[in-house]
Amino acid sequence: MEIVPYRGGVAIVGTALYDMYYQFTVNDTPDQLPFPLHITLLTKAEYVVCGKPALPKISPDDLDIGYLHALGLGQRPERRPEVKWIVVVWYHVDRWRKALGLPVAQLHISITPANDHNLDKGITSLVDKNVAWQQCSEETLDHVLLSTPTPLHAAIAQTMAIRFPSSYKAYVRLGDVSKQDNPKLAMMAYVRALYLNPGLQIYIQKQLVRFNGHVGWGPTITDIERQSIPKDLRAHLIGPHIFTSVDFLSNAIWTAAVQVPRGQPWLGDYRLPRFFSWIIPNRLAAMSTPRNESDVDQLQQLGINTVLTLTKEEPLPARWFEFKKINNIFLPVENYKPPSLAEMDYIYNQFTEKEDKTWLIHCGGGKGRAGTVLACILAMHSPAGEDSTSRPTLDKSTAITTIRTLRPGSIETSAQETFIGSWIQHRWKLSQTPSSPLEPTTPLVLTTNPSLPPLLTTSLHQTTHLVLTGLPGSGKSTLASAITKRRQARNLRTIVINQDTTRSLSSCELAFSRPPCPGTLLVLDRCNPSVKERKRFLSLLQAPLASPSDPEEKPVVTAVHMSAPEEVCTSRIAARVGHPTIRAGAGTNALAQMGKAMEAPRVEEGFDAVLTAGSFEAAREAAVLLGGEVGIVKFPRTPHLLDLGAVGEDDVLLDQSHGLGRGQGQGRGRGMGGMKVPEGGRLVIEEKVDGANMGVSFDSKGKVRVQNRSHWVCAGDGAQWKGLQAWVDKYLEALRGLLLRDEEMWERFVLYGEWCVARHSIHYTDLPGQFVAFDLFDRVQGSFVAREVLGRALEGSGIEQVPLVMVAEAGKEVDWKALMGTRSRFYEGPVEGVYVRVEDRERRRTVWRGKVVRGDFLSGDKHWSKQEIVYNGFARKEEWT
Repeated sequence: MEIVPYRGGVAIVGTALYDMYYQFTVNDTPDQLPFPLHITLLTKAEYVVCGKPALPKISPDDLDIGYLHALGLGQRPERRPEVKWIVVVWYHVDRWRKALGLPVAQLHISITPANDHNLDKGITSLVDKNVAWQQCSEETLDHVLLSTPTPLHAAIAQTMAIRFPSSYKAYVRLGDVSKQDNPKLAMMAYVRALYLNPGLQIYIQKQLVRFNGHVGWGPTITDIERQSIPKDLRAHLIGPHIFTSVDFLSNAIWTAAVQVPRGQPWLGDYRLPRFFSWIIPNRLAAMSTPRNESDVDQLQQLGINTVLTLTKEEPLPARWFEFKKINNIFLPVENYKPPSLAEMDYIYNQFTEKEDKTWLIHCGGGKGRAGTVLACILAMHSPAGEDSTSRPTLDKSTAITTIRTLRPGSIETSAQETFIGSWIQHRWKLSQTPSSPLEPTTPLVLTTNPSLPPLLTTSLHQTTHLVLTGLPGSGKSTLASAITKRRQARNLRTIVINQDTTRSLSSCELAFSRPPCPGTLLVLDRCNPSVKERKRFLSLLQAPLASPSDPEEKPVVTAVHMSAPEEVCTSRIAARVGHPTIRAGAGTNALAQMGKAMEAPRVEEGFDAVLTAGSFEAAREAAVLLGGEVGIVKFPRTPHLLDLGAVGEDDVLLDQSHGLGRGQGQGRGRGMGGMKVPEGGRLVIEEKVDGANMGVSFDSKGKVRVQNRSHWVCAGDGAQWKGLQAWVDKYLEALRGLLLRDEEMWERFVLYGEWCVARHSIHYTDLPGQFVAFDLFDRVQGSFVAREVLGRALEGSGIEQVPLVMVAEAGKEVDWKALMGTRSRFYEGPVEGVYVRVEDRERRRTVWRGKVVRGDFLSGDKHWSKQEIVYNGFARKEEWT
């Protein structure tokens, strides 16, 4: 191939053009042409106009022949059917012509004696356009889309994106050609391009900003938008996780108005509740009330991790958020009313506390109460990000107008309008006042009664009567709840007597005067400010009911004084929501009066011990002392459902009398044989993984603990545990998110699984990690979660779950022997066996479990730990530490 002068102009000639000719023609022969095959780069007139420039070279730095693409046979049969050509694109030539000041030309190879220079010989002249786009390479399509825009470009870009879904270039081109006629499609294409190639941020950010005010943010689409996006493209464009990766717009107000307020937008093939929209991309959204748990799951897919519920008449069920990475804040506000100033402060402070949180605010229809809160947040909004101590940036009128523009119909009553103005004024005043007092850090102080038998710190959990004292907001009810949970985890009963719930002093006195059953703790959760009040309650005490082990048992009475200062309690009350009798911000007068009357308790009043807790850490320590330490929870021994030949003498074999029902399955031998699923439940059957049983939890101080069955282990406990600490360090943040779900009891949850570093009886070669999880235990409820619940909890943690083999619904018979032939996910061979769990009707708890081990499974003559250690193999090399 070479570039030569040709008929007064410039052309490229060479044998490669004949290869292109033969690729697209059958009967014709180029030998019959009165001229050599060529591509005109400059006509005679253009060559003269440009001052007869030096001929370019064919090279990567000039005109790279590698970017010359032949597309197919071209013809305009309606005008000159005898004229034919081969359509080509060559982006380097287009760029060279532009540098010479010339427009882009329609490059082609003429292949017939007849010619017509007035014909359009661009890509629209292709005889078989659809075949061309289906056969072209990614690079060819990319260069086609860089050519002069035509009516075909949109369809070509869509074809390229469908054929090459992992090509960022395909989605950049799709965005470029769609931004005028289909801005929603263009926005989604640009976001996917950025997801595939984060290096495009500067270009993509510039493009995305242009869509603000024109289309709604995010992967949700209206009915009309859905019709404009080809079905084959939706799966690649509408993935919510793609949009959550965009973080550079999280301070921009997205000014596109909701087109159909009562419409239900689509998220993939799912219909969201009506009136969903983003106000600040990936930071703040709003809609009507979620209808069910599936709605909440879809919101989580959108990256939303906090849902603020304002509907006093319709709180959302707690189970919708259970073990998920999305939480619910319930702040009840009456319909057509605004929140209080303190409640709005609480909302805004929570919103600004962590900028990585993504909020959805809803009321019944997403207009009145939600619109009021949104207007207040926008009144404080700054392009640099929100700050809980900042001053308002919008006045009342602008804030209301803004939210009504974004979400038509927002703010439904004059009371809500007035509140927005009042809160803005309130925030101006707060910006000029000192910040809230710091939380105290004082340690726990213990005082015992010297005139009574000594009560050791370690036996405080033997207290029978607990009297709490302290100002409102000092943390008494939180401490009572924490103690109750710890005792419940130890199978001990606690009765909390709270005047906010009993609603009368006499009912508290009556409850406190009743003798508790053995092992029961009575907790008096009142302010109990004066010696006189406490003396009255102490006079009502009766010894616990006779215990067989100690008929002369006497009451052991401990007082806990929550000594947080008045200014700290005032700050807490202002931010407290959900109190049964006092609305956020109210109760300051009562607190001031209580502060004057408060007398700290002393052992001389008749207490066996007095604990003084002025800080959160001190209260946590008091909860451990009074509620007791929770010990190690050994994973329960799992019985065999039937014996296929591998049940040993020490194993537990399920008796056929077990109430799970009996079928006529193909499994033979001792035990149940076939088994049908109980009515209303279902069997979830998982691969039984051969490893060391391991549990992971946190202690009361927030430190990770790892157990192997009934004892704690660490990295120094043998070769197979050598990498344990490195694994804990790697997954520490994930474990915190997974297990530290209850601030009142950090030890509450235990994650169980198999530690698979060392080969036991099966040599795995393709494990997903050193630890594979199979159960999550709640110490307080004393229950294990269902498989799907565990899967949701593990989502995004990097910790894998044991593989699912099958699910058997009610009434279905299971062939256990056939299941033993199931291929393992982790090596080239059959599974060791299957782990069987029976789940409740709601699919939230595991109510029973069993296992089946294949008949030819042998663990060897020696226990694996007595032999030289052999390490398993992992799919990811980074799992080796």
